[in-house]
Amino acid sequence: MKPLGSLKYFWENKRKALLVIGIFILTAVSISFTASLVTSAFVSAEKVSIHPFDTASIAAAADGSFFLKEETVQKIEGLPNVGKTLSVDVETTSYTSLMGNAAAFILMAGERAEDVARFYDLKIKAGRMPAAGEYELALHEDVLRNKKLAVGDEIGDAIDEGEWLMGRYRIVGSLAGDTVLGVGSKSYRASAMEQAGIDLSGHAAALLLLPSGAVSDLNADLSALSKSEAKLYTKITARRDFDEQLASIQTLIGLVLAVFIFAMAIAVGAIIMVAYGDRRAEFGILFAIGYSKRDVRNMICKEIGVLSLVSAAAGYGFAMLLLFLLDALVFAPIGKPLAFFSVYGLGLTLIVPVMVFVCAVFPILRRFKKTDLVSVIEGQ
Repeated sequence: MKPLGSLKYFWENKRKALLVIGIFILTAVSISFTASLVTSAFVSAEKVSIHPFDTASIAAAADGSFFLKEETVQKIEGLPNVGKTLSVDVETTSYTSLMGNAAAFILMAGERAEDVARFYDLKIKAGRMPAAGEYELALHEDVLRNKKLAVGDEIGDAIDEGEWLMGRYRIVGSLAGDTVLGVGSKSYRASAMEQAGIDLSGHAAALLLLPSGAVSDLNADLSALSKSEAKLYTKITARRDFDEQLASIQTLIGLVLAVFIFAMAIAVGAIIMVAYGDRRAEFGILFAIGYSKRDVRNMICKEIGVLSLVSAAAGYGFAMLLLFLLDALVFAPIGKPLAFFSVYGLGLTLIVPVMVFVCAVFPILRRFKKTDLVSVIEGQ
């Protein structure tokens, strides 16, 4: 006796197949699309807040101090995994991600601004590097698009009260590279201290620390510093601050997506149950011609399993296409690129066929178990 085909019924009943598959695909698209948007929200914030510390760390003056103490500088420079140090001032400007405002770092390095850009493999895409002794900046192209600025514009709280960056700077360059980071020359903060009569020569507000090997080894060395010695900007501290700020949001979004997936899975499962509701006679005939209940149960499982996987794959592919178009037309032009693929989004999409299978198969098999298929054939 030939094995029962997994999609024979739906192939012969295309109208019902299109209804079930269409709703299933729409469900997969909705979940994949939503999950990718959520992932993009976190990825865009991480890109500016955490990724600058993938290859280097910063030790800044402790809270309440203007400069690093000389003994602290010597201690840091003597750490075994410190390869090179550059004196910098750390500034930030706001970067509007999908999750709200994140901090995009700007390193004021005086005559060494070009060295900072070179270390991070940042290239001038338009304009030039900041000149020494001038209130000039070169900002990453993503930050410029995000803030709707261009080379030649000005930035700072002197012209925009909502701006995080103190003073008034002219943007003279656009940087391109994997690290979202800005560089500058002269800092308004340093100038303000000079005007107050503070001698800045021989003092460092912060040190950009370039590792001699792995940045993780450098960070392990820095962990021995106390808060009274230095304020650390490392991948560890950046990740901790990022997770603390977004912990409640991540939990809330996770619960919403879980409820959404569960509700959609039940809805699709119910639709599949309706599609199977008028097949009692078909199952009775199969039973009457020699197929066992086990054969019919296996057929039902294969049908719904294949249907679920095919629909989920089609829905995920269609969601990626929508995200590509949305990114190209809306988000990339404003410096908020979307993350097309993520393990998180794929995982949530794969949960859909599993949930639908559970929500559809078990009720159908339970009803099938209680049905006397012989009486169905006899018309009772």
